[in-house]
Amino acid sequence: MVSANSAAAVSDALPKTQASPTTVATSDAVTKTVEPSSDWNGRYSYEFGGWANAAGTAATVAYTLTLTALSCKFSAEGYQIDETIACTTKRGARGIDIAFKSYSDGGTTDKYGNAVYAVGDPLFSLENKEGKLITRWKGYVLPDDKPHGPAVYFTR
Repeated sequence: MVSANSAAAVSDALPKTQASPTTVATSDAVTKTVEPSSDWNGRYSYEFGGWANAAGTAATVAYTLTLTALSCKFSAEGYQIDETIACTTKRGARGIDIAFKSYSDGGTTDKYGNAVYAVGDPLFSLENKEGKLITRWKGYVLPDDKPHGPAVYFTR
């Protein structure tokens, strides 16, 4: 578990991302610059459970995605995992793509020295579809190592 002091240090150490403005045409043929929607900003949670380790003990992993205008942080805590990933986002009208930037220490290898992801590798995406928050897992693998189709996973 991360202490309150180390959590603040991790948050401060994470790289900052900034969404870039977009130029759009208006109905009177004038263009203007608009900032990307901040509708995605917030904290999202998902708890993965329902499987057991080799000894038959129930196991869970809690995932947290925190998005602000300047940062993206994805954390996993639970059975045999405790990691924080700094991520980048690509925001669209209906969805947002989450991609790997680094681990919380700024490096691109995990605590075991493995380069699991390359910078820019897609982890997952979120889409607001008919009022439901749909997750599409891409490069991030859930603990059961099985494919998971698009569905509601995270809550805000």
